[in-house]
Amino acid sequence: MNIKEKKVSTSSDRYNLLRFNVAKIIALSSFGPFEIYSLFYLSATSGGRITLGIVMVSALLLGIGFDPFLGRIIDYHHRKAIIFMILFSWVASLMVAFSIWTLYPESKEILIPALFVFLDFSGGAFFSVMRAFQQTITDRNLYGRSNALSEISGQLPSFIGASSAIPAILYIGVRYSLVISAMAILVPLLLLHGIRENYAPSQFFSNEKKAQGTLSFMRSHYKVVIFFYLLNFTFIIITLGNLLKPIFIVDALKGNSSSISLSEMTYAVFGSLTGVALSLTPIKFGLKHCYLFMALFSFGTFLIPFSPDFAFFLAFQSAHGIGNPGNRISRNTLIMNHVKPSDSGRFFASITLLSNISRLVLLSMFTLLVNITGAGPLIEVTGFLMIGAMLASFFIYLKTAEVRSAFSSGDQKPKMLLS
Repeated sequence: MNIKEKKVSTSSDRYNLLRFNVAKIIALSSFGPFEIYSLFYLSATSGGRITLGIVMVSALLLGIGFDPFLGRIIDYHHRKAIIFMILFSWVASLMVAFSIWTLYPESKEILIPALFVFLDFSGGAFFSVMRAFQQTITDRNLYGRSNALSEISGQLPSFIGASSAIPAILYIGVRYSLVISAMAILVPLLLLHGIRENYAPSQFFSNEKKAQGTLSFMRSHYKVVIFFYLLNFTFIIITLGNLLKPIFIVDALKGNSSSISLSEMTYAVFGSLTGVALSLTPIKFGLKHCYLFMALFSFGTFLIPFSPDFAFFLAFQSAHGIGNPGNRISRNTLIMNHVKPSDSGRFFASITLLSNISRLVLLSMFTLLVNITGAGPLIEVTGFLMIGAMLASFFIYLKTAEVRSAFSSGDQKPKMLLS
C-alpha cells in the first residue's frame, strides 16, 4: 500500500468510526427512561428486589445458552447484518410492549420485568457483535484510539439515558417513552447502513475449520481464555453492582429514582472522560494498564459501602467510572492486537460465556442474601473477588509461556495468541 492509499484508508476508517460510535450512542441511549424507572420500581420493595435479581439471572441464563452459538454466528456471518437484526428486534419489542401496556394496564407488573430481561439479554449480544464489527472497520494502528472512542460511545448512553429519564418519567411517562425509543433506533440503522465492512467470512474458513464451534475453540485455548476472563472481572463486578447499588442507594442513603439517575450519570461522565483522555494520549496499551485500572476499581469498591452520604457515594462511584472503562479499553486493545478477526467472535464469546456463568452464580447468591445482609456488605465482598481475580490472572501470566511471550513480543508485530 502506498502513502496515498494509506491516507485514504485512514480517512475512511475515521469516518466509519464516527458513524459507528454515533449509531451506538443513539441506540443505547433510547432505553434510559425505561431502565431507570424499572430499577427504581423493582428496588423499592423487598419483593421487587427479588424480582430484579430474577430478571438479571434470567437474562444471564439466556446469554449462557446463546453465547456459544453467538460466537460462531459472529465469525461465520457478516457482522452488520446481525446488528440490523438486533435493532429491528428492539423496535418490534418496544412497539409490542407499548401496545400491551396501553390495552392492558394491569399487565405492567409482568411487562416491565419481561421487557427488562429481553433488553438486557439482547443488549449483551449487541455489544458483542458491535465489538467484532469495530475490529473489521478499523486499521490495526487505530485499535487503541478506536477502543477509547468506543468506550465513550458506550458510556455516553448511560449519561444521556439517565439524564433524560427524569423529564421523560415526569412529563411524558414511561409508556410513551417506549414509542420514542423505537423511533430513535431507526437512526442507527441509517448510520450503520453506510459503513463498509472489511470482512468476508468465506475468505477465512475452510470446511474443516468451520466445524470448530465456540466450545471446542474455548477448550483449545483455555489458558488464554481464562486469563482474559479474569481481566474481565471489572465488568462482572459492575453488573453485580447493577443489583446492589440501587438497593444501597434506596436503603442506606434514602435515595429515590433521581438518585439512581445521578449515580448512573456520574459513572457515565467519568467513563466518557476516561475514553476522551485515553483517545488523546499516545499510549501503547499493555497489560500493566489493565492492572492499574483494576486496582483503582478495587479501591472504589471497598470504599462505597462506607459512604456516609450520597455525595461520598458519587465520589467513590467515580473510581468505578474510571477503572472499568480504562481496563476495558486496555484489554480490548490487547485482544484486537493478538487475536485475528476471524477468531474474535468465538474468543470474545468464550470470555462472555465464563463471565455470564460467574455473574449467574454470584447474582443468584446475592439475590438470596441481599434482604438478609443488606447491599453494603455484599459490595465489600465484590472487592475481595476483584483482588482475587487480579492475583489469579497474574499467576497465569507467570506460569503460561504462551501468554507471557505474546505480551513481550513488542508492539510493531504483535504475536498472535491463538496461532
